[in-house]
Amino acid sequence: MGAPNVFAGDLASLTIENRRVYRQGFQLLARLDKEYGIYNNFQFSGVPEPTDNEWHLWGKLNDEGYGAVIVIRGKEGANQKKINIPWVQKDKKYKIRLCFSGKELGQISGKMLFEGYLELKLDKNSQEIVEIMPAR
Repeated sequence: MGAPNVFAGDLASLTIENRRVYRQGFQLLARLDKEYGIYNNFQFSGVPEPTDNEWHLWGKLNDEGYGAVIVIRGKEGANQKKINIPWVQKDKKYKIRLCFSGKELGQISGKMLFEGYLELKLDKNSQEIVEIMPAR
């Protein structure tokens, strides 16, 4: 879930940069689990079926619609895509942050997330974790 590419080899050969990236990734996942219980939740629409070619996503949102949505772009497809997040509550407002890029997208209504207002831009073979949190 949003982890860096697989490392196969001697762990002692990891560079300082490799260790930093892995540490940050594990810290991010630990924080998301502590705040939203992401490991206790899983939503996947199954449409379209995941491939290495196109975009796909799945949710790790709690009953209030808070948590993380993992978005992956394969080796093909458009650079930008509108995504809908059907697991939120339409009547709530949410604050949106892109965890890997660090971008704050501000507040968006659950209805807008549900209807595909959110548009992401990803490079080929890349991913993003969309954090969906309470609007304050």
